Amino acid sequence: MNLVVIGADSVNQVQELVTAARDFQPLSPQAQHQLEKAVAPFARGLMYYKP
Repeated sequence: MNLVVIGADSVNQVQELVTAARDFQPLSPQAQHQLEKAVAPFARGLMYYKP
């Protein structure tokens, strides 16, 4: 596994990010749908950040 960490302020942050990457579990399709519904009202405003 490869992991790139950009902008970590401490070794502890790097360790937390490694743990999160190692233990990553994708969301279920139902959870993905719930997340999409939750952020939908903010989608237009967030398009500002899209390259």
